[in-house]
Amino acid sequence: MMFDFTNYTYSGMLSIVAAVFGIAYPQINASIERIDDKYGSSLLTTRLKNEMAFAIFNVLLVVNLIIAVVNPFLLDQSKYCYIYIAIQTIATIFLIGCFFHLFEIIRMYNDAETLHVNIWNDYKKAVGKSSEKASVHFMEWVDLISYILRSTNRNAARNVYDKWVEYITEFHKGHIGTKVRYDNYAYDGITKINEYLCKLCYEPMSINNGNAFLTALLYPDGFISEDTYTILWTNLRLQIFYGKDEWVMDYWEQASQKYDLYMDNVSTYTINSLTNTYFTEEEAKQHNEERKRFLEFHVMFCAMLLQQGKYSLLKRILSFTQSQPQVYPLVPSTLTECIEMLSYLNGIYTNYPFLLDRRYPMPQLKGITSGKILGAANTYIALLTYRLYALPYYPFGVGYVFSLPAAPQNSMDILKEKDNIDALKFCIRKIESKKDYLKCIDFVDISAAISNINRVYKEKVKCLDCYINDYISRLNEKDKDLRVNQEYDKDIVENLKKDIYNEISSELDKYCLFLNGQISDNSKGYIIDASVCQLYPNQAFVDKPSVSYVDIDTNMSDGVKYKFSHFFATTFLVRATPQLNIASQDLFEAFEKLKLNDNFIIISFGVYWDYHIGRNNNFMKTNDIEYSYNNIHIYNYKCRSKGLSDYIFILEKNYLPYLKFIKPNKDRIDKYHLEIIEDQYNIGLGLQKIVKNKSLLTEDELKNIDGDPNELSLFSCIVLANIYWKPNSKMMCIKNMHFGVNNGNTEQVEKVKPFVSYFS
Repeated sequence: MMFDFTNYTYSGMLSIVAAVFGIAYPQINASIERIDDKYGSSLLTTRLKNEMAFAIFNVLLVVNLIIAVVNPFLLDQSKYCYIYIAIQTIATIFLIGCFFHLFEIIRMYNDAETLHVNIWNDYKKAVGKSSEKASVHFMEWVDLISYILRSTNRNAARNVYDKWVEYITEFHKGHIGTKVRYDNYAYDGITKINEYLCKLCYEPMSINNGNAFLTALLYPDGFISEDTYTILWTNLRLQIFYGKDEWVMDYWEQASQKYDLYMDNVSTYTINSLTNTYFTEEEAKQHNEERKRFLEFHVMFCAMLLQQGKYSLLKRILSFTQSQPQVYPLVPSTLTECIEMLSYLNGIYTNYPFLLDRRYPMPQLKGITSGKILGAANTYIALLTYRLYALPYYPFGVGYVFSLPAAPQNSMDILKEKDNIDALKFCIRKIESKKDYLKCIDFVDISAAISNINRVYKEKVKCLDCYINDYISRLNEKDKDLRVNQEYDKDIVENLKKDIYNEISSELDKYCLFLNGQISDNSKGYIIDASVCQLYPNQAFVDKPSVSYVDIDTNMSDGVKYKFSHFFATTFLVRATPQLNIASQDLFEAFEKLKLNDNFIIISFGVYWDYHIGRNNNFMKTNDIEYSYNNIHIYNYKCRSKGLSDYIFILEKNYLPYLKFIKPNKDRIDKYHLEIIEDQYNIGLGLQKIVKNKSLLTEDELKNIDGDPNELSLFSCIVLANIYWKPNSKMMCIKNMHFGVNNGNTEQVEKVKPFVSYFS
């Protein structure tokens, strides 16, 4: 009886397991394949296979199969048969329960709306915990909504857009007024969705006819990051490629509203609506920079439409307005706005040559475009200048529309502006022959347009070339004024003076040997005036000149150093008698013949002593100017004067001259507006404009100047010194003679006598 019960029970359980294994399991696999076919997503298929219920079902199925094989051997002649049959029954019940649970999950996967909610909840749980899981769930959501958006379930489609807006809003919480960069998977996802939607056939009443995925990125109170601009550019190009003009216009409408309502130009006197406080200087600067960046993006977008030949779409954009009187927020609509945008874009290209190419890749312009993308932008701006004559109304007056911008405030920007205007003139000539371009603005003939404006508004409007010539004249007048009257840049002048002083003082430090003496009775004094005054353009000392000026400090200091070394060496030559002409290779033998000792000192000018290093064991180099030979110190000073070079002066140490630097007198200080650096050298530096100090130059000097003297400044560096020689100082001179240069005048070294014999 017992065996019959267990046998029948075993048979029943075995039948159920067999049914599940033979019928249900293949059906489950078939359901997975159908879900894969339905959604066309490997991510969703993988998600289903990774469900816990699916894994448990597989385990329970294997367990039941093992029990089904083992139980017949355990039930026969076993006193525990009830236990074994109970285990099999429980396992079978769990298998059936898991099967029904898995069935419900498969039903849920077939219901896209329910699956959408489930995936989004999983994504929300993963955010902040695991970026990898969040990325996977978001891309699952992207794959699912590709199906939802082409379905007829409008509630599910609305829920998709709601979730996208929720994602954007959550990202901006706590980041108002700052640039927000979304997750990488969000950028990938929106591009994938946009491309999929672009490929769908147009349906008149579809919820997908808007451009909500892109316009959501135009968050009202947020700034757009560079990565977001890149995604906007890429996806707008996709929509243009697939002919989704209505979507582009929907985007343009939202962008115009954002720019007009939330990106107005602000200052520190403007109240920030988000904080109810005045903008700080930094906040105002950031806000205005983001405003300009936003306008730049949309100007370049229109330039791409023109370059790509999308004339009908560009025409709709240029005529789009949402206000009365008519305003076109993202389209420069005055001559000032056009020229300012031209200068802005050309400035970007000048400072960062490949930035526009990287930001705004355009069809048929790939690789190194050599300024072609900038050329497309300049062409578009030239078209906008023609558009000024074709505006339907001039609500703020014709003079406002055709007003010219103020000239830049420095010569560098004026020079750049002239180059920009030349580019604009070239593009205007190009537009004249492009009838398709002119159709974008409903423009036919400029003469007729000017006559019509003058007739209706009683204004005297001129042609484009006239306005451009007026602007160039304004630039020239401003440049002339700046060349004469622009104030010196204090930092530039101070740095120049500092550099000149440092270069001169470092050279004069080498003469410290002569600074420690005293003036004795009957000393013979000589004046050394190493002052230098040079004319330079006023532009050399202002911020942002039209031409860069370099080495002013070097030129001034070199002039002073040359004059000082020349006059200093001259006093030695005047005082030295007798003079010997000795060949270079015989110098040290001559020193021996002179019977010099360590009471003597040798001063030379422009002698190349380094040639003798290593050739004479008793000759050594101490530093750049100091050498020694048999304990006799040798000091060598640079002398660029050819007539004073290669002279060697020998004297006793107690006959060294005394060098004293003196201050310029009051008349000289007043004349050159000198700033005296009061130290041992008393160097005076001054800078004056000729236009304010005509007395600095004589009438003849003014006449000999090539150009306008008023555009020049006199830079003065005054260095004065007295050198005092003791009376009856004994000093002899040796001229260093070089083979092949000074042949014929060399004296025989054998005839050189002891030093003292020349003065007895």
